[in-house]
Amino acid sequence: MRQDNQLKALRELACDPDASAELRWTYVEALRAEDPRQHRDEIGRGLMELVAAKHALAAYRVSVHYAVGTFSQANTETASAWSVLAFAMADSDGTTGELQALVQREADAGCPEAVCTIGRMHIDGSFGYAEDHELAVQLLSQVANHSPRAMALLGKCAEHGCGMPADLGKAAECYQRAASRGEPRAAARLAGWLVFGEAGQAVDHPRARRLFRLAEALGCEEGTRGLAVMHALGMDRENAAN
Repeated sequence: MRQDNQLKALRELACDPDASAELRWTYVEALRAEDPRQHRDEIGRGLMELVAAKHALAAYRVSVHYAVGTFSQANTETASAWSVLAFAMADSDGTTGELQALVQREADAGCPEAVCTIGRMHIDGSFGYAEDHELAVQLLSQVANHSPRAMALLGKCAEHGCGMPADLGKAAECYQRAASRGEPRAAARLAGWLVFGEAGQAVDHPRARRLFRLAEALGCEEGTRGLAVMHALGMDRENAAN
């Protein structure tokens, strides 16, 4: 009861038109701590209002919600875009350290998407993170079974020999595992290999089409381009029913 009263009092303060962004952020975080699914609509509205006010931490929260599917079906393409936006906003307004601290706290608490975010930043040394490929692979490997984004990035590292020996077989395995869980870029990359039988993969146009369609449906431009290439080369005529 005491917690309910505290949340109610915080709601009244946060709903005041003159409430500061930090007060509204505190309220959204309180809702998330209590039950993110029960309060998802109110959390969603609050986060988007904060994003409109250029609140970088709120943008990062949106990325995580898209990654795990709190608001709707999980969409790693959209999640990645929001994550980049969050760090760009933080870089612009000087709150990168604050955002890094939030991500690190969540990583320390075992959040796979937070660990994935840190690993991704270490790949290219962006937004204040040191470029460290071996550390990136270590972090991504820790959470790949729980994060399609991490699995896809691990595949990319294996493909390009980033932090590990180049291994196209391992890359294809990672892309397949990520694609099976709805990761669009992994689906598109694997599909591209299947079109021409590259990277040790047998030519499989029906499967390539299915993967490109999955990627396209999830907003990945590589999926649309892949389907266009297959159409231009007449590859969509064979077994078109598939």
